[in-house]
Amino acid sequence: MKPETFFDNFDVLAEAPNGVQKLRELIMQLAVRGKLVAQDEKDEPASVLLKNIKANQIKTSYNPVEEYEMPYALPKKWEWVRLGEILALEYGDSLPSSKRSENGKYPVYGSNGVVGYHDKFLIDKSAIIVGRKGSCGALNICLEPSWPTDVSYFIIPPAEIDLKFAYILLKSLNLEKLGKGIKPGLNRNEVYLLLTSLPPFNEQRRIVAKVDQLMSLCDELEARQQKKRESRARLNSAALNRLLAARAPGDFAESWRRIYDNFELLYDAPENVGRLQQVIIQLAVMGKLVEQDKRDESASVLLEQINEEKERIVNEGKIKLTRTSPINNDVAFELPENWEWTRLGNITIKLGAGSTPLGGRSVYEKTGIKFIRSQNVWNDGLRLGDVACISNDIHQKMSGTTVKPGDILLNITGASIGRSAIVPDDFDEGNVSQHVAIVRLVDKKIRHYLHICLISPFIQDSIMGVQVGISREGLSMKNLQDFIIPIPPLEEQRRIVARVDQLMSICDELEAGLMRSQADSERLMEAVVGRMLAGE
Repeated sequence: MKPETFFDNFDVLAEAPNGVQKLRELIMQLAVRGKLVAQDEKDEPASVLLKNIKANQIKTSYNPVEEYEMPYALPKKWEWVRLGEILALEYGDSLPSSKRSENGKYPVYGSNGVVGYHDKFLIDKSAIIVGRKGSCGALNICLEPSWPTDVSYFIIPPAEIDLKFAYILLKSLNLEKLGKGIKPGLNRNEVYLLLTSLPPFNEQRRIVAKVDQLMSLCDELEARQQKKRESRARLNSAALNRLLAARAPGDFAESWRRIYDNFELLYDAPENVGRLQQVIIQLAVMGKLVEQDKRDESASVLLEQINEEKERIVNEGKIKLTRTSPINNDVAFELPENWEWTRLGNITIKLGAGSTPLGGRSVYEKTGIKFIRSQNVWNDGLRLGDVACISNDIHQKMSGTTVKPGDILLNITGASIGRSAIVPDDFDEGNVSQHVAIVRLVDKKIRHYLHICLISPFIQDSIMGVQVGISREGLSMKNLQDFIIPIPPLEEQRRIVARVDQLMSICDELEAGLMRSQADSERLMEAVVGRMLAGE
């Protein structure tokens, strides 16, 4: 690919994921490989520069660069060198915070930028400041007298090397990768051994000018993309707000069609589709997703049947009576006709956390009874690819944590708190850890709707609001049983579940389209980078 073609398609390439950042990196690589500007036969060769540097400034000698070490061919008149042959990293000097101020005369540099000002300077020339400790390898150009502190190096390039070109060289070397230790430190002797390229001085100047031009173009592209993202975010928020404001399923249908027809305008990344899915689920539990049917048997009848069945089980001594708080005015929104509020504890016969077997991981086995942990519980179902197993003996001792088909599992601690999955009907047997709660319903027919409820923003906000413990990462069973749940008639529950499945499937297809588009953009960018670096 010719450079002219590359530059003409800058804005197209910038649309790839992290496209502008990749373009910046490519520009730096092209610059130090001699592929960014044309060579000029009249330029004095770099070998003369190198000879002058060694004669006048840097006396340290290094082993010659052997041909097998050269990663790619350089243009005529360029030279391969070790960094220590052309640049010296000097130590900064300590300057306590008490001696810095906001209104001093000269900037004070730490490992990554200005940390204050001082009335005296350590160096009186333009220099490159290099992070030595902490922000290892961070680079800053300082064109005025300054004071680099002891957590940084400074470089004053010899006259044979343009200051900004030296910065480009260092930037292309990715010095951060040399950092070592808890607070990463940069060893200058290791830096000195790095291979880099040295072009003629006049070409250095041309490279700097071209890099400045292209970086300015990258800045413009980033600003343009930021404006586009902000505009898209406003449009997206307005569209989602219209969905949330829908007073009836008919209003929702109209707003959904508007989003569907303008999906490419509203969404540019797969991860953004999740917000749309959350809105759909929220509307589902508010009764705004499907039409109500007055012929449906009221939810009050369903709840009465559930209550009678639970009383029977309690009277048989199979479970203990659950005492939940009354529902007063702590409801979040108005329900449609024939819906009812209830507490989660009222519709369950088991609501309890699992436990970890004595010995923990040491008793896990490759085969046996499945032991389900929080990493196995996802909103789209159980993922048992890495499930741990326990022996049948341990399984029998942990009978209170046994999982049954139709149970709903809910993560109650850690970063995955609130994630939930329905145990499939063909599940054989298993147990859960203390990080997972079993939600076993009196009537399994409502499990699919209740699962939608549990993963809805309405319930997820409740989970985040009542976490307990010092780290606020645990959900108590008492709080869980008092969660208020909106219950629709059973027939409407079935319509809601079917509609949610349909809309989620559409969202998945749209998301997959975005992912394919991103993958195509990434492949295009990789192909362009490869061809440009190969000089094709």
